[in-house]
Amino acid sequence: GLQNGATGRVEFLGSHSGAYTPFEMEVTRKLDPSAGNKLEVLVDNRLGMKTIPGMFQGWRHVGGIHREVYLEDRPEIFIKDVRITAEPAPGGGRIRIEAFLDNALAKTGEYLIEADLAGALQQLRVPIAGEKRIKAELDGTVMGAAPWSPDAPHLYPLALKFYHLND
Repeated sequence: GLQNGATGRVEFLGSHSGAYTPFEMEVTRKLDPSAGNKLEVLVDNRLGMKTIPGMFQGWRHVGGIHREVYLEDRPEIFIKDVRITAEPAPGGGRIRIEAFLDNALAKTGEYLIEADLAGALQQLRVPIAGEKRIKAELDGTVMGAAPWSPDAPHLYPLALKFYHLND
């Protein structure tokens, strides 16, 4: 993580503001596999009224790169984020799983998302026609599910898998 700001350049990739918050930048189309690629990160630690923590008396500012900066190799299409919404229902609960897929190279094909929630398996075919961002939704009912509370913290394991159907 970085303290106040960061700028990455192969060509300008983007910027991020926010102390101690993770971020990522997509570099897939900017890299040349046949050449030596270089990642340069510019850190700006200047404090101002619009930076976190701002310009407060008594604040000792520590900045710079204080955690890992790395390139992460991912599949051409991958699950970038997941949102789960659960609501009580008679005899259990309703659940909605929204999987957000990243397709930076605009690939096409037939894919499958498989959700295993506490042993209940559900599958969804996902045809992809070159969209860079895809949202796939699965809805279902979990019979016998109990709401979570501090006194009875019921947890249910969820595993999501994403397959290319031609593999």
